[in-house]
Formats: sequence, C-alpha cells, structure tokens
Amino acid sequence: MQYDERGMVTVELALISILVAGLVGLVGWLGLQLLVFDQCQLAADEIARQAARGDSAAVARVSAAVPPGAVVSVSDADGATTVVVTLAPRLLGVQVTELAARATVLDEVRG
Repeated sequence: MQYDERGMVTVELALISILVAGLVGLVGWLGLQLLVFDQCQLAADEIARQAARGDSAAVARVSAAVPPGAVVSVSDADGATTVVVTLAPRLLGVQVTELAARATVLDEVRG
C-alpha cells in the first residue's frame, strides 16, 4: 500500500502560517494592552497631582480622557491622594486580567 504524499508540504505550510499569524496577532494585542496601561498610568498620575492641588476642573478634564471602559477612583486619606484607574480588556470578547494603574501624591498644603 502506497500513500500519495503530494501536497503535504502545502498543508504543513498552511498550518504553520495560521499558527504564526495567530502568534503575531497575540503579540500585537499584548503590545496594544501595554500602550493602554501606559495611558491609564499617565492619567492616574495626572489626576492624583490635580486632586492633591484641589483642582476639580482639571480632575474632571483628565478623567474624561481615560481610555474607553476605564474606571477612575479617587481617595483622599492621611494627607495623600490615591487614584486607581482600572480597565478590563477583552480578547475575542472574553474578559482577561484587569489592568490597574495606581498613583499616590501627598496633598499640597493650602493656606
């Protein structure tokens, strides 16, 4: 009994191409998540600085500029303002690990 192996290289190349395309897509998605996390961290830093100064207009302006779906929480305790910006990214419609950027700034002395 003899098997005809014509086309096996084509099938192997097709399967490997699909695997490589998936890996490239996953790496690209992870890269985008790093950029979104960086945006969240920058927003948390800026919101914490402005909240520590007592500038509520600036806090509202920066809070409106966070990535879509991000949630901003501001807490003020023991002379420090802490801001946490959380975002739950999705991969193919499935929620993955939540990203959380945190910034703490000492309150300015107001006199």
